[in-house]
Amino acid sequence: MKPDSLYIAILVTVLLVCVCHALFAQAPKADVHPFVTSEKFAGYKLAWAEEFNGKALDTELWSYHDGQAHNVSVADGRLRMTGGRIISKWTFKYGYYEARIKCPAGKGWQTAFRLAFNRDAGEKPQAAQQEIGICEQDSSTPRGYAVSIQQWLPAHKAIAAVHIDTPDLSKDFHIWGCEFTPKQARFFFDGKLVASKDVSSFPHDEMSILLASTATGQTGKGNGAGAQVDWVRCYEQEGGTGADWVCPCEQEK
Repeated sequence: MKPDSLYIAILVTVLLVCVCHALFAQAPKADVHPFVTSEKFAGYKLAWAEEFNGKALDTELWSYHDGQAHNVSVADGRLRMTGGRIISKWTFKYGYYEARIKCPAGKGWQTAFRLAFNRDAGEKPQAAQQEIGICEQDSSTPRGYAVSIQQWLPAHKAIAAVHIDTPDLSKDFHIWGCEFTPKQARFFFDGKLVASKDVSSFPHDEMSILLASTATGQTGKGNGAGAQVDWVRCYEQEGGTGADWVCPCEQEK
């Protein structure tokens, strides 16, 4: 085999392994649908999912945000974070996002489920570098959380911040969701719409999924359990090409 042919064969093999890993590790299930009781979501199909079924965090799919690997673990089908943050190597844009999370009890923890720019990837934002807080929860006030939208370019601007009243979020798992479109961001809690905001007035960047449970200065009063994540899933409209969703292997080209 000629050197050029050998190089091409190796490159194709590497790309196939990357694609297969992304497809089979996430294994979208045909019978999984958004946890929203609305006909408007009938057109969404599962496109990406992390069920945390391994014995450790899959570093082909996630980065330890700010290098906090020692505070993150995966076991028994759940992600546990005790002062740690992870961010996806995949990037996303328009679609429906949801995660099943149990927030920690006691004071001292900030639990977050966000769509955010991945500064760890070393890339520069192209447009607004928007950040969407789907769940911003302070464990000192267990019966509520906040949703938010921020724009970081050309200058920081808080676009929306809404407090949502809930049952005690440390008692059980709940499902947080957000539909992000070119015109609107709509936020859901356990399948019910709780807030919406027009986002058509500024350009949009791709985002990564960030999951976090970080200390707020009162960690000693907490129970040390941190946040638990059962799964995180992303859906796109039927017929969508996934053009706004980028695999890590494509980012490395």
